[in-house]
Amino acid sequence: MKKALSAVTVLALFVSSCIRTYIPIPPPPHTGTTTPDSALSITGLSATTGAGGSNITIYGTGFSTTLAGDEVTINGKTATVVSAAADSLVITIPVKAGTGIVAVTVGSTTTTGPVLTYKAVWVVSTFAGSTKGTADGTGTGAQFFEPIGICNDATGNLYITDAGNNELRKITTAGVVSTLATNASGWGICINKQGTIYFCDAWDNCIRQYTTAGGVTTIAGGAQGYYGGPVSQAQFNFPAGICTDSTGVLYVTDAGNSVIRDIYAGAVGNIAGNPCNSGYTDGIGTQAMFSDPYGLCTDGQGTLYIADTYSQRICKLVAQYSQVTTIAGSHLREGTKDGAGTVASFFQPGAVCVDVNGNLYVADTQNHLIRMITPDGTVSTIAGTGNPGDADGIGTAASFNQPFGICINSQGVLFVADSWNNKIRQLIAQ
Repeated sequence: MKKALSAVTVLALFVSSCIRTYIPIPPPPHTGTTTPDSALSITGLSATTGAGGSNITIYGTGFSTTLAGDEVTINGKTATVVSAAADSLVITIPVKAGTGIVAVTVGSTTTTGPVLTYKAVWVVSTFAGSTKGTADGTGTGAQFFEPIGICNDATGNLYITDAGNNELRKITTAGVVSTLATNASGWGICINKQGTIYFCDAWDNCIRQYTTAGGVTTIAGGAQGYYGGPVSQAQFNFPAGICTDSTGVLYVTDAGNSVIRDIYAGAVGNIAGNPCNSGYTDGIGTQAMFSDPYGLCTDGQGTLYIADTYSQRICKLVAQYSQVTTIAGSHLREGTKDGAGTVASFFQPGAVCVDVNGNLYVADTQNHLIRMITPDGTVSTIAGTGNPGDADGIGTAASFNQPFGICINSQGVLFVADSWNNKIRQLIAQ
């Protein structure tokens, strides 16, 4: 007689028949790339603003831990990876990268992060001039005596009012200095597209022009005072700055009268400011007030930018409406503070110029600094120590002594009439 199997025995036999041997599959060899449970992403940056050549950290996940495994770009420019971990990368910002998106590529996968705002560093060097004198020559072989006004033509040649020498000078793109005219006392200077040079003869209260055919001639003013109308009858009081637009209108800062004038179709007019009252008031036409405005420039679209020198501010003037608005600085303080709008401070700024992107550059004369104002009104110092000096270098390691005139060429190179150093300085962004 067969014995019946117990329920326990039957269960045991069933389980044992289902058991299979499990042999684990080994992981692939480590390559330093991301693993499937660590997706590639950028979660943040240690700083959202940076200069070329400086380091920042990118935070995220899924980065390669080998330097060669991560490709990083800023605004499409390749950055150098200094150190790499799965959750962070230290990189060097490419010189001249510009503002743009940060992207990381690992293998065939790319992820993008926030925008990095590029902050250029400015390399300052001496373009022409050495010791006080009046010698023509090349580069530092030439001499100036308190150059004040500076402008450039479409091909990059520079023109300077060499005030201490009462001369009009030219510098080619190769740095060759020549004298165009003597007995040509001048402050502000500009050149139109036809090649006619205009400059302010501040001490003689007139506006003069220079052409290769006619030499130096007076085109308006000649007597101290305040009077508009025909150019032959017009009067100025220490005209200091001048610029021209594409239509041929000349704009003048009549500093002693604290007004902004225009010269067009043989007549001198008043755009803004009150000759009877100097001050620091925004407004329209004669409701606005200035205090000895010196430098000015135009963006070519009908907007003027003015260094309102003794009000310690930079203003915007929409010529069509005679509307004056303060962009940066305040009459309440003189100083070197960077910041937004009226939080920033200047000390007798002497000149301004504007680039194609709407950035303003200021020769902050009594601070011995070169300043920059972005279109949103943010002021920063790009070069100079804040004390008088004569040193080439990068940014705030360089020094100036009473920088007065400033202009920018089509390549974005700044040129400064460094008056008391008797030199023309060059600033190149990196």
